[in-house]
Amino acid sequence: MNIQCVAYIGKQNNPIFVKNLGGPENELRYHFISHVSCDIIEERTSAAVKGSTDLYLGHLSSMEDIAVYGCVTNTKIKIVVILQLADIIVKDSDMRQLFKRLHSAYANFVSNPFYLTDDGAPAGSKVIASKKFSETVENIARSHVATA
Repeated sequence: MNIQCVAYIGKQNNPIFVKNLGGPENELRYHFISHVSCDIIEERTSAAVKGSTDLYLGHLSSMEDIAVYGCVTNTKIKIVVILQLADIIVKDSDMRQLFKRLHSAYANFVSNPFYLTDDGAPAGSKVIASKKFSETVENIARSHVATA
């Protein structure tokens, strides 16, 4: 399993952070796919049972050579992972673990008292530009590849 992109999308469907691991030629493509995934996530979360504590949405879609997975945090932040399809089976348990680690990294970052969240800000005005957060997300993605 090869993770190509990890995206964090805000409450107002604004991209907060997009980490492209698949090369610069795919940056726009992955940005577009992660944004399009918002519609699928909205569809699934509106149809979900109220009071459900399961934040993992699983496989959202497949396109050509990639698969898109997603989850939503309690604070309505969407996390989207784009995988390059290969001849292996992607286990939900592995993906749940990956999303748990990505959510934990985000929670640790926003727990910083000097970080201002996007609550009440105009859509698209808040993005994560932290080098440390970027490295953390990349390390999580790379280590997940090694264990899969």
